[in-house]
Amino acid sequence: MLPVFFNQTDHHKNPISATAVIGANALSEIGASFVDLFGGHSRNYENKLQELYKSVVESLKQNARSL
Repeated sequence: MLPVFFNQTDHHKNPISATAVIGANALSEIGASFVDLFGGHSRNYENKLQELYKSVVESLKQNARSL
């Protein structure tokens, strides 16, 4: 096992976090249910998750810059 070295700092930063909420409409829910039943990928949900990911990453970057 290799030794682990830690840098000592004189100051500590607060952790950054971000929160995001995203919703889908009823037709998307019905379509996703069929995809779940028969297998496959729901493009609408994949697109929503990608949008959510980009939003959260941008929010984290802004929070980090403000420290």
